[in-house]
Amino acid sequence: MGNTGSVLYRPPKVSHCNIFELGEVRCLSVELSAKWLEHAQACESYPKDPAVCRNSRIEHLARRIYFEWRNPDCATRLMIEGLTCELTAEFCKSNRSSESDPPPWLKEVYKLVRDRFVAPPSIAEISMESESTECMLQGNFAGSTE
Repeated sequence: MGNTGSVLYRPPKVSHCNIFELGEVRCLSVELSAKWLEHAQACESYPKDPAVCRNSRIEHLARRIYFEWRNPDCATRLMIEGLTCELTAEFCKSNRSSESDPPPWLKEVYKLVRDRFVAPPSIAEISMESESTECMLQGNFAGSTE
């Protein structure tokens, strides 16, 4: 099903069977707790079907998780948790129907800015009036010239 470095995604409780051809195979399985899954599934583009992910960012994050697991130190648990959070977000982003279809919170931000173009709101005001944070806004609008 996958090639070297493939990242396979399987939603919870999906029955499956792993069959590998001859040769060396290494697998790292990352399972999310029920609380994590609930948080991740709040994203409307959270994948519902199994998939082989061919996305360089997802593959890079999976390799970093594997490296941390193979080379543990005092920060390994925190690093793996952070990387898993980022990996989950990348699964959601890569599963979006279209790059031109922004998430609901971003649509709300655009609407706020459009409606108040004469006296634009500050980032703090926008984050209070939409389902976003100042960090989300700064990350999405950094370098924007529109």
